[in-house]
Amino acid sequence: MAAAAPPREARRVTVLVEHDVDEATTTRIRCTATPPADASSADRDAAVADAARRALRVEDDSLVDVRWRRADVATAAVSRRRDPKALPGRAFATLAALDVKGASLPLPARDAVVDGNHAAATAATPWDGGVVLAAYAATRPELFRGKSVVELGCGAAALPGLAAALLGASVVLTDVDEAMPVVRRRVDSVAVPNVTVAALDWRGGVGGLAADVVLAADVVWLADLVEPFVACAAALLADGGRLLLAHQTRSTAVDDALFEALARRGLACSEVPRGDLAPDFRPDHIRVFEVVRGGVG
Repeated sequence: MAAAAPPREARRVTVLVEHDVDEATTTRIRCTATPPADASSADRDAAVADAARRALRVEDDSLVDVRWRRADVATAAVSRRRDPKALPGRAFATLAALDVKGASLPLPARDAVVDGNHAAATAATPWDGGVVLAAYAATRPELFRGKSVVELGCGAAALPGLAAALLGASVVLTDVDEAMPVVRRRVDSVAVPNVTVAALDWRGGVGGLAADVVLAADVVWLADLVEPFVACAAALLADGGRLLLAHQTRSTAVDDALFEALARRGLACSEVPRGDLAPDFRPDHIRVFEVVRGGVG
């Protein structure tokens, strides 16, 4: 009688775990799983999901979306919610104002008037990416002096767009219709010249707007936002135009789709070195990208 074949050796899998921990933070960690090499795809996914839950110490019924990069690398997005949403960071929760060209640009408090309307409530909250991008803009005044600027998804803070205006640009702040009340209240509350406000849904075209510089911070976190956002930014920019994008990774799949969509439209994307960002405004979770049409640096 032939001896039974020994079990195949387990294969170690690196798991990149993304988790919306609560209403204030998003966590991204790395752990490992060891499914048997001959496990079915379902069993491999289950092993990765279990490892992700253990690493985060979350409940066994937490939802986990497993995506494979390679046979030995997987991404596990863990959520307690069936409709995960981007969450505003709190890296600058105690920051009262930004200094831009000697002017004090205050950060707004959350606007309670819009509670119950998700689009408006999202817009009413200051986001870390906007703070980082506005601080970076203040270090690059030559990009804005005398230029036309459009900020996409500005929200109530509108920090990048308002900073650009203080640096000498003519600025249009845009967001969806539901966000317009908080955006207009913000503009009325700050003494910043050369700023107008316009409702803009990325799926409906740009309504005749054009810009030398487009600003966007923390605006792409779901897959279905990628194509409308990139199409809108591309439509706004002429040759040599520049998009400055502050971005937080919440899904590697969304990131891949975003950078592929930019490349398809001939928009050259490069990350701003962290050391070039404004001192004291370099949190690990926010990256800034310069995206240029026509290859002009």
